[in-house]
Amino acid sequence: MMPVVIYYEPADRWYVVPPHIVAAVVTNKGGRGQHQELAYESATLSIQDFDGDRWVVPDPERSLRAATLNAIRLGDEHVEIRQASEGSVVRIAEVTLPLRSTTKLPLTYNELQRTWSLISSDPNLKVLGPCTMPIPEASGTPVIGFAVSVPTSFMQVVELSGRYFLRDGYHRAYGLLSAGIRQVPAFVRSIESVEQLAPAGMLPQAAYLGRHPPLLVDYFDDQASTTVLIPAVNKQVIIHAVELDIAA
Repeated sequence: MMPVVIYYEPADRWYVVPPHIVAAVVTNKGGRGQHQELAYESATLSIQDFDGDRWVVPDPERSLRAATLNAIRLGDEHVEIRQASEGSVVRIAEVTLPLRSTTKLPLTYNELQRTWSLISSDPNLKVLGPCTMPIPEASGTPVIGFAVSVPTSFMQVVELSGRYFLRDGYHRAYGLLSAGIRQVPAFVRSIESVEQLAPAGMLPQAAYLGRHPPLLVDYFDDQASTTVLIPAVNKQVIIHAVELDIAA
């Protein structure tokens, strides 16, 4: 499945809607074409059908491509979870404990500024460290740069003072629960300090260490959660080459 990219001229806005959202909207409209074995063949849609503000691209000149790739990733994750729900524990483990990251990194080069740029909707994008390698065809001339990647993300549960916390894998946990899956493979371990639980800048400790901490099931409770619109945020890594003349 592929996402739908929409330009709405009256508002001068771009939208990128993930494929599984499009499929759900079309299916809910009902009706069938002349081939009755198909759930749908065509449908007339508007941006209002998609809760449009949720999928708006705030800076299309810089992030339209990244938003499209992110929509593809969301669709792929939805398909993976749906397929896992229909398969064995091995299929579920492929979602919760993947062998490798499947995030696609769009790489662009600005010749004028002599910069490489990578943009991803995945906040885990990071510079892993410096790297060098020779080019045999160029008499061993070295290539100097940095290794950039999105580390593989596993579903992790940690135990602290008798309480269990989901440390990584929130989106997958929500998708799995939505599919009716309540038992999944995950990495589980005990920790000794709250500093090992979450990085700085997350929820205040009182929010999840108090008497009534938020639970996964709260996402499905209208009295405990609600849908909000927040700006899409991408993470960018820029590698810039600079030549300087330095006095001897």
